[in-house]
Amino acid sequence: MIFLLRNAPRYTGATCGSPQKTQTALSELSRRFRPDSKPRNVNPRTAKRTAAIRAFENSEGGAIVFRIVARSLIAVVLLLLLGVGALAVSYFRPWATYRPSVMNSMFKPENRVEFFRNMDRVFPKRDIAVSAAPAPFPKGEALALPASFEGKDGVEKTDAYLDRTDTTSLYVVKNGAMVFESYYKGADRDSKFTSWSVAKSFIGTLAGMALAEGKIKSLDDRADVYLSELKGKDYGASTIRSLLQMASGVQFDETYHHPLSDINWFFYRTFILGQRANDVVLGRDRVAPPSTRFKYISSDTQVLGAIVSRVYQQPIAKLIEQKIWQPLGMQSPAYWSIDRDRADGQEIGFCCLHATARDYAKYGQWHLQGGVWQGKPLLSREWVTQATTPSAEWQIPKVGDANAFGYGFKWWIPGWKEGEQQTEFLARGHWGQHIYVNTAKQVVIVRTSVDPKSQANTGTSMALYRAIAASAR
Repeated sequence: MIFLLRNAPRYTGATCGSPQKTQTALSELSRRFRPDSKPRNVNPRTAKRTAAIRAFENSEGGAIVFRIVARSLIAVVLLLLLGVGALAVSYFRPWATYRPSVMNSMFKPENRVEFFRNMDRVFPKRDIAVSAAPAPFPKGEALALPASFEGKDGVEKTDAYLDRTDTTSLYVVKNGAMVFESYYKGADRDSKFTSWSVAKSFIGTLAGMALAEGKIKSLDDRADVYLSELKGKDYGASTIRSLLQMASGVQFDETYHHPLSDINWFFYRTFILGQRANDVVLGRDRVAPPSTRFKYISSDTQVLGAIVSRVYQQPIAKLIEQKIWQPLGMQSPAYWSIDRDRADGQEIGFCCLHATARDYAKYGQWHLQGGVWQGKPLLSREWVTQATTPSAEWQIPKVGDANAFGYGFKWWIPGWKEGEQQTEFLARGHWGQHIYVNTAKQVVIVRTSVDPKSQANTGTSMALYRAIAASAR
C-alpha cells in the first residue's frame, strides 16, 4: 500500500481527467505490477540472476530438484514425528511393568508417601528373603517421646516436627529392646521404606566382610585389581579405601535439584535409555588424587558395590540376604532395586534397599554391638570401629559444632562438643532416612520420611534423636 501511494502522484492528473487518460494510467500501473513485467531501475546483475532462477525453475532439472527437496523435507518431518512418537512410547511404555513416566512422577508431593514405601512399582527389583529364623526385638519399657526439644533454631514441639517433616516411621531400641514404634501417613510395621543413601552403609559392610574373608586383599588395592573393566580408566586408580571414604578424586555432580546433574542423568540413562548401571559411572574423569579430600558422590559406592559383587560372584541383594538378613533374624523380606527386570540386573548400589523400620533398627543394633550378634562375631569389631570413626584428618567433623558431620566408611559421624568423646554415628539417606546409633546411651533410632527439606533439617533431626536418647530408660 505504501508503495502504491508513493507512485500514485505521477498519475493523479490522469485519474482526474478523461476516462481515456484514467484507463491509460491504470494500464500502466497494472503493467508495472505484473510478475513478468520488467522492473524499472533494477540492477542488471540482479535481473540476470532472477531470470536465471526463473529459467531453472521452469526447466526439467529444476522440477526434479524441487521434487527432491520437497520429498526430503517431508522425510525429515516424518522422521521427527516418528522420533517424538518413539520417545513418547518409550517414556510411557503402556505395556511395561516399570515405566519411566512413573519414575518421573514419584517425587510429586501427592505421590511421595505412596511410592517411597512401594518402590517395586517404580524400579525392577531383586528380592531378599525373610530370615529362616526371624527374631523380633524383645519389648522394653515403653518410651514416652519428649514433648519438645531444643532444635537447631529454637524449641521444637516433637509431634509438630514429626508432622512438618513428613515422618512415616519412628522406631527406637534401648539396650537391645524395642521401646517405641510408631507409623504415620498410612504406613505400618510391614511397610518397606526406601533407604535412599542409607544403603551405602550396607555396601560398606559387605566390603568389610570381603576384606575379612580375603576376597579383597587390602584396602589400598586399586579398584582395577578387582574390576577389569576399569583398566585404563581414572576410576581404576582409586583405591578401595578411597571408595569407602568418599574420596576417590573422581568428578561426579551430586546436585539433586538440577535436572542435568550426573546423579539425575544416572537415572535417565539407566531407566530411560537402557544403559547398564555400572557402565554409566565407570568412565568418570579424575579431578584429585585418591584419599586426599572428602567429596560425597554416589558413583563411589556404585563402583564399590560392583567390586563386592564381582569378588563374590553374587548379586548385592543375595549377599545381603546371606550375610545379613539370615544371620540377624530379619523379620520381613526386603528387596533391592536393579537396573533391569532380568536375571542379570545390576543393583543400584548407592541407594535403593527397601525394608521395614524394625529390620533397619536391627542392622543398627548389630553395629552398636560391634558386629556381634547372639554371641557370634559376624563382622569384626575392628571393622565397625574403622567404619564409624573418621579415618583421616579431613574426615573429622568440626569439634565443638554438634551440627557438623564427619565421615567414616559409609557412615556419617556427627560432631561432638568440646571435651566430649565421639559416641554417635548415622546412616543417612536423602528425604530424611536415618539409622542413628548412640553407643553411650545404647540407643538405636530409625526414622523414615518424605521430607523435601531433609538436608536443611538434619541438624534439628539430630537434636531430636539426642533428646529421645536422653529420655530413654
